[in-house]
Amino acid sequence: MAVLPMVLITEILSRLPVKSLVRFGCVSKPWDSLIKDPIFIKLHLKHSLETDTNQTLIIRDGCLYSLDFPVLNSLTLIDHPLKTDRFETELQGSCNGPLCLYNDDEEGMNGTIFYNPATRKHIDVPVSEIELPGDQNYALARDSSDRTVYGFGYDHVTDDYKLVRVIQFMGGDEFDSEVKVYSLNSGSWGGICYFLREYYLTYKRLWGYYPEYSDTEFHIDVGVLKGCLCVLCNYVDVKSEFWVMEEYDAQNSWTKMFSIAQRDIIGVYEYVRPLARSKEGSRVLVEQDGKSLFWFDLEIQTIDNVEVAGLRRMLDAEMMVESLVPLECSQRKVKPKVKKVHPKLKEKKSKQKSYSIENLYLGFSYLKFAFNFR
Repeated sequence: MAVLPMVLITEILSRLPVKSLVRFGCVSKPWDSLIKDPIFIKLHLKHSLETDTNQTLIIRDGCLYSLDFPVLNSLTLIDHPLKTDRFETELQGSCNGPLCLYNDDEEGMNGTIFYNPATRKHIDVPVSEIELPGDQNYALARDSSDRTVYGFGYDHVTDDYKLVRVIQFMGGDEFDSEVKVYSLNSGSWGGICYFLREYYLTYKRLWGYYPEYSDTEFHIDVGVLKGCLCVLCNYVDVKSEFWVMEEYDAQNSWTKMFSIAQRDIIGVYEYVRPLARSKEGSRVLVEQDGKSLFWFDLEIQTIDNVEVAGLRRMLDAEMMVESLVPLECSQRKVKPKVKKVHPKLKEKKSKQKSYSIENLYLGFSYLKFAFNFR
């Protein structure tokens, strides 16, 4: 019976959904080792991002649900570790598969976690105390209201997932901010700095942020769409414009994708936020006021409302790509125990097959080919 080369098996498996891969890990030890290997995990993620496959829409209406994309017709409840009937879990962001979730339930189900719905693995994010500089600012933090914004993302330079927390305290005309960064690799918070005073933070979904010296009727929010940096410009009571930087760090690559005027097409709204683009690129999935979804046709400037059966309301929405990305803190890994082997067993043990991905790929050249194959 003919046996497929492992490099071909790798390419086939890298195109399958995560749920299938989890099951296929039981086929054999070589397959299990391959599917768990970091290089294969990155290959699978790379293919999903480049082809817009394995995409899911995460919706929060108190509970968290996943919705198949782009059909948007199959609502599935996410049974995550912070789930509780007493408190609504907040969705802080999604990056390469893992979600950042937050709960503030005083009866026990509280805290912040990174959670991968596809693998059902999670890791707890430790609590970090506020460290504003100076006694006066501590008094400000005690006597004023605060606004907190989180940013969850991936640092490709250090191959690390990070959570940025910005807390801004406002009391009268005074305000101060603290910025901290949590690293999954180190398992700790660090990088304490203080936000520029000329920027006010407001609710991330409604107004975004804006400079102190700008027109207060103009607000911006920054995001990512299909791997591109994007900016939503909200001219209050007038219109919203959506711009995309098609080539990163190239100022002349900014392109206006669309504009929606108030009382036109969708009527009066507080904000609109693009979530995803269709595979052919002619339509954009848009969230309106945290209440509804619609497809916006870029060519003919029309909308198609999305009705989701079983959804009571919608408070938040984020796109997620299903992946095998593990949630491991390198500082918490326990070194494996070294077992003493009798000299007579060493020769027999050395003849056992190794199921490392390097051997399965038959060398680095095959590995490089597999990773770059589209």
